Amino acid sequence: MPQIHHDAPARNKIARPIRADADPGTGTLKRPIRADFIGIYQATAAGIRVNGRHAPILALCRALIDAGHDPATPLEAYRGTTLCLRVRSIGEGAKLTVVETTSDGKPRFASFHAFPLNVLVRPPVAQTGAGVLEEPSSKNNMSLASLTEGGAR
Repeated sequence: MPQIHHDAPARNKIARPIRADADPGTGTLKRPIRADFIGIYQATAAGIRVNGRHAPILALCRALIDAGHDPATPLEAYRGTTLCLRVRSIGEGAKLTVVETTSDGKPRFASFHAFPLNVLVRPPVAQTGAGVLEEPSSKNNMSLASLTEGGAR
């Protein structure tokens, strides 16, 4: 007959991994940030409101980190009084976005890549030969005085 009482203490001493939403120093769980859905495209939490067509909660995670919140903090999203989404950490949520450009047309989570602000985007317009615009002819323009005096002369 196996001796169960000898196995139990050894089993209890097994090191368990710390959850991602636990404070590494104390092992206690962090208090989640409460987020609220507003309509279908907006979410708000901690005084921050964001708009997002596909995933406003993921955009909210990025905004919360930009505002200085700890990326390891979990988030719970509510619609009214109903908990409808739990994000393990806002840092993980900030790294995701939703894309619809899949082969089957179904939305999928994908890695978020911010649009670089230092990229200069120019519209696809053909360049002119001279590259400098000429001043318009004065005979085609009315003077400001003629407009304020009641009409063209």
